[in-house]
Amino acid sequence: MTPAMLMIAYLVSTFLIGLYLTKSNKGVQEFLVAKRELGIVLIIPLLFAENIGGASTVGVAAEAYKMGISSVWVNWSMVVGTFVFLAFVLRFYRVLGSKLGIMSVPEAFKFMFDNKTRMVMVFIYTVMYSILYALQPLAAAAILGPMFQVDTVTMAWILSLVFIVLTVTGGLKGLAWMNVVHSSIMYTGLAVVAWLAVSFAGGMPQMEAKLPAAFSSYLQPDFWTIVGTVVGVAVSYFASPTLAGICFGAKSKKAAYWGILFGALLVVPFSLFPAWIGMAAKVQLPQIASSKALFSVSVALGPWAGGIASMAVIGAIFSTAPALLLVVATTMTRDLYKGIYKPDASEIEQLRFSQGIIIVIGLICTYFGLNVTSIMGQVAGAFQVRAIAGLVLAVALFWPRVNNTAAFWSMFVGGVLAAGWHFAGNPLGIAPVWPSLSVGIVLLVGLTLAGPNAPSPGYEKYQALSREAGDDI
Repeated sequence: MTPAMLMIAYLVSTFLIGLYLTKSNKGVQEFLVAKRELGIVLIIPLLFAENIGGASTVGVAAEAYKMGISSVWVNWSMVVGTFVFLAFVLRFYRVLGSKLGIMSVPEAFKFMFDNKTRMVMVFIYTVMYSILYALQPLAAAAILGPMFQVDTVTMAWILSLVFIVLTVTGGLKGLAWMNVVHSSIMYTGLAVVAWLAVSFAGGMPQMEAKLPAAFSSYLQPDFWTIVGTVVGVAVSYFASPTLAGICFGAKSKKAAYWGILFGALLVVPFSLFPAWIGMAAKVQLPQIASSKALFSVSVALGPWAGGIASMAVIGAIFSTAPALLLVVATTMTRDLYKGIYKPDASEIEQLRFSQGIIIVIGLICTYFGLNVTSIMGQVAGAFQVRAIAGLVLAVALFWPRVNNTAAFWSMFVGGVLAAGWHFAGNPLGIAPVWPSLSVGIVLLVGLTLAGPNAPSPGYEKYQALSREAGDDI
């Protein structure tokens, strides 16, 4: 069986899982939060949809080809963010999901603050997850296009249609089961290819000796860029829809905690695999384009290594792209369609709207995604757009005085500033998180101190609900 045939068999099996689970999606509860029945076994691979994707494999290898091992920091920042989430806000989402049936992060923000703040979250999520999804068809096309001799643009459109179908048919539980397959393939596949690639370059000591000294530094391109990435991504995880969705869909707090923890820890070694591959490519294939580093060095190792690498990357992308579409669908269904347009929408009406919006968003994002230049730059920037929202929630859970006005204006101004800064190309070489958090924190503190010297209604409601829930969540 050739690598191409092996890839086809893998994609067909993924489709069959999604189609099999279509019959279980009878309403929005099943489709968006798996009827709150997720256990540890399904939570661990689901977390890969947040922490690992095509941009975090092909993109990491491409960045490692240009600057070395420091390319791992986008993924490692996500791990830091996951730990922060577990420490500070896991209980918040579990309480709201179990006691009130909340299914989205913007819904949680409405509970804690008001509807205006909820709409800011809808804006932030629309911008951020549109950026992230737009990268996935392009990343997959860079691998499958050469394999099937189809040009990149055409392949990107084909793959986007595949992602749309998988999302519409699978829902959260379907994606979780598909991710069991994807995660296993991408972890073992990239581990094998990384070992072969480093051996191809003469072994780790020889590979590092042949590269500039900076390639072995974890502080490239500079210390403050790394700090900005870590802070921006980690703080944004307070408002992570994937982690919140796991909390909403988990069958218990224990399952949510341990599933998220183990899923995060697995990312730490995995992030090194594409980085090593990119560095090995720089040694052995110094004339290629950086975006081709992972696939080119894999093909140089032999057709089977190329096939394994392709399956690993496709596994990463297929674990991420449908999950990103589901985030957008959840937000637009719960916070726009039911939240504003049709508050009395039935379960089946919400399900149909979710499936329809997945198709629309998937096609629009693919069109814009074909024009991006730096994959990892887009990923880092997208997470930093969300950072101010995460910070506001974390502060509000520990500072009772944070009021609705302070939350709204700090999130609105900080989010718009981060998005504008990102799309402007990071003026002055400054990451979006710094102007966003600087202005957002000033507004948050200033407007809170200018407001009533009393606990906010949202804080009091949450405390009462938390006491009622006890530990049985």
